[in-house]
Order: sequence, then C-alpha cells, then structure tokens
Amino acid sequence: MKTKRAFKLNCCLTAILAAIAAAPTESLAKSKNPPSRVHALEDENAELRRQVEELQTKLRESEAAAAKQIAAPVPANPFAPKEVAKTAAAAGAPSKAGGEMSCGARMAGGDMKMEPGSQFYFNPVWGGMDMFHTHPKGMWMANVKWMHSQDNGLMAGTAPVNPQNVYTGMKNGMASKYPYMMPGTGQTMDMFMFMPMYGVTDDLTLMAMINYQYMTMPMTMNMGMKMGYMTEGMAPMDSGGLGDTQVDAIYKIGQWGQHNLTGTMGLNIPTGSTSQQTYNMMGDNKPAQILSPYDMQNGQGTVNLMPALTYQWLSEDALWNLGGQASGVYHIGTKNGYSMGDSVTLSAWGQRAFGDATAWLRAKYINTAQIYGSNPNMNKYTYVGNGAWLMPDYNPQNYGGDVLNMLVGSSYQYHNYSIGLEGGIPVYQDLNGIQLRNSWYLNAGFQAMF
Repeated sequence: MKTKRAFKLNCCLTAILAAIAAAPTESLAKSKNPPSRVHALEDENAELRRQVEELQTKLRESEAAAAKQIAAPVPANPFAPKEVAKTAAAAGAPSKAGGEMSCGARMAGGDMKMEPGSQFYFNPVWGGMDMFHTHPKGMWMANVKWMHSQDNGLMAGTAPVNPQNVYTGMKNGMASKYPYMMPGTGQTMDMFMFMPMYGVTDDLTLMAMINYQYMTMPMTMNMGMKMGYMTEGMAPMDSGGLGDTQVDAIYKIGQWGQHNLTGTMGLNIPTGSTSQQTYNMMGDNKPAQILSPYDMQNGQGTVNLMPALTYQWLSEDALWNLGGQASGVYHIGTKNGYSMGDSVTLSAWGQRAFGDATAWLRAKYINTAQIYGSNPNMNKYTYVGNGAWLMPDYNPQNYGGDVLNMLVGSSYQYHNYSIGLEGGIPVYQDLNGIQLRNSWYLNAGFQAMF
C-alpha cells in the first residue's frame, strides 16, 4: 500500500517539476515582458518550489516507513499451517498489533476471518473445564451449552445390583449387605450453562460460567419381606435452580511450531443452594423435613480450586488436531460439616476437519474421592441406625470412584458462529459403595465470536 503511494508521489513531483521548467519560458514568450508580469511569475515559481520540497519530504518519510514494514518480522499464526504462515510473512501480513489473532482468527474492519484449524480450538461443545484456548486481545466469545446425563439402575464397585435385593436393616430384623429402604432407580440431570470469554491480552483470556440445573430421581420402596416391594404411589425426588459460579484464567504458556501448551486456573464460587428439600415421598405434596441427598443439591457449598494443563498439536495441513488435558478439583474447607470429594480428570482427543465441519473422538477418565465428613442436618432424618439409611445417596461413603467415558461428536462453523453435538457412554465404572450407574451423556453447544 505504502509503496504504491510513494510511486504516486514520485509521478506528481515529476509533473510539477516539468511545469515549473516550462512555465516561465512560455509565459515570457507570450508577453512583452512587463515588469509586473515577471514578478508574478517569480512568485508563482517560489510557491511551486515550496510545494515540491514539501512533497519530497513526504515521499522520503513514506519510503522509510515502507522499508521498515518490509524488514520487520511477521509473527506467524500458531494455529495456521506452516505454509499459511510463510505466505503471510512473504506478503507482509500485519503483526498482532495490527490485528492478527493468536488463536487462528483475524479481525479486519470489525469482521472476523477464521484461519485453517481454528474450528478445532473454538469447539462449541467443550465448555466449562474443557475450555483450553486463548482469545486475541479485545475479542469476546459467548458460549451456551446444554448437558444431559442419565443414570439407570444401581451398581456396587463394578457389579450391577438389583434394587429388589437392597433391604433395610430395620424391618423384620433383616440384616443385609445393602441396608437401604428406598433406593433410587435412576437419575436425570439437565444443566444449561452460559459462558462469556474475553481476551485481556493475546496470551491471557478470562472466562466466567453460570448455570441452571434440574434433577429428578425416581425411587422404589422396600417395605420388608412380608409387605413386599412397592414401586407405585411414590413421587420422584426433584430439585433445581442456579448452580455454582465458575471463573477461569486461561494462559498460553508457549507455542513451539505446531505444538501448543495452555494452563488454566479456575475458581468455583459457591452460589448454588446446599439446603434443597424434597417433598413427601408418598405423593401427598406436603413438605417433608428430609433434605435432598448430596447429589441432588444445586451447589457444592465450598470454594474449589480447579487447575488444568492442556497440550495440543495441529497438523501442517490443518486437517488433524490431537490433544490431551489433565485437570483437578480441590475443595477448600467444608460447608455444613462436609465437602464433596476431590477429583482428577484426564482426557485425550483426536479431531478431523471436513471443510467447515469437524468430527472428533475423545476419552475422558475421572477419579473422584468419597465425600469428606457428613451433613448432620441430613443425618438426623435419613440415618436409621445399625448401618441403615433411607437411601444410598444419603450415605456419604456412596460417592466417588473411577469412570472412563468415550464420547463422539461433530460441529459446524459458519463465519463467527458454530454449533455442535456430542454423545457418550461409560465403558468402565468402579464405584465406591452402592450408587446409581452412569448410563449415557449428551452435550450440545452454540457459540458466537465478536
């Protein structure tokens, strides 16, 4: 751009100089050389010389600026293929200060141009702790995500358990390995998350997450050997509301060729309720004094630290992305005498691009500890003595374990918008105590960048 401008200034200077040289001769030849006319021509020539000097100064400044730009190194896009980065450098592409994006996107005049491979990093389904990309300085992204999980049946360790074999220790002197009167038969959870993200610098991005969740748990009741097993007349246990708030700082530690390393430090703020109550389980809609179990509460009640470290690799042709992430949740202190178990999550994935569409497969392993302590307000209504509880979910030892999930999904990107869908199942479970068995998962997301 600046080279063309210098060329135009050169042309203007040549024309002006030619006009100066020709003007006095022509004017004097046509006139009879009156003194007033000569003085007027001299004044005109002086003004033209002044304008020429001014244009020459601007020309020199323009040429110096153009030479400086050509000589300056151009930062390559870390998420674009090497061929793209080399072409951009040869063409004198703008630096980050001029609008190049370190995340594979580029802004120009308010519009956003997505670089090859950027769809891998702006995955609309991987919200929450799965987020691992940084944004350019001044860039916003809004993500809306829906998560659905379904539990069916009971499980102890790695073996399924028939709910009809879960007896209570308080009826007919019956002793059992699993002394519970009202085991749940399943659980459904739906969570809706809203996550705004903002690039503070090219290497630091801040994210916040608020969510609303709804859970329901159908149950059965074992009345003892003489009374049999009752499934009718019991209303399911329900709870719902705003959950905890999460804030994250995502920092790009480094980028080496096609390899990228990102660190995240998250903080869980206990804004969700931990005092949810259920209703009378016999279906008469009268409020009961029994608190909902731990896994039916909207929040965890504690401040949690949530660090994560993410590695990812992009192929030179921008068709493949491989990566892995290690993350954890550490609970600080207790609330009402307990805290949920700490956890460690390891995940790995492979993504493949097909034009504007992307498909992926990922594995996610989660290790969760048992609940630390217990809620005395819950115990006085749900612990019936002799090791027996009304429900397995009221026993804090029946939480945590090891779960390995396999998930497959796809997404589609259109300009600054993208949508995605992902489904998964557990391929291995080893649960602490007796718990509801994880059955399947479904995630969907939509996001916009501006």
